[in-house]
Amino acid sequence: MSRNRKKNGISKALIELQSRYPIISMLVSYLTEFYSFIDDSDISILDSFIEKYKASSVNALSQFANGLEKDYEAVKNSLVYKNISNGPTEARNSLTKMYHRRSRGRAGIELLQAYSVVDQDRAD
Repeated sequence: MSRNRKKNGISKALIELQSRYPIISMLVSYLTEFYSFIDDSDISILDSFIEKYKASSVNALSQFANGLEKDYEAVKNSLVYKNISNGPTEARNSLTKMYHRRSRGRAGIELLQAYSVVDQDRAD
């Protein structure tokens, strides 16, 4: 089956689903708008997205929009400062928790330091 015929079949199936279940159209629109403000880092699209969907008849969509509004400053900052990440800090926290789990809570500071030294040697 050619790629175009397969794509055409998927398009027909989506149209069929949208005609049977109108919520599918709403979800497609919702996701398209959501990814547009994420991809473009556009605060004005975020604002209109929140306003549009916080009054949605679909409870999950309105809850999500209300959650975005509650955490507005954090969401806005994540769009404005895309290159800043707390990934390295989270990685270190996960590693410390893994050491603790590995020792089943019985490790003293000496054993945790030994784990750290061994893992650091592996990284080099």
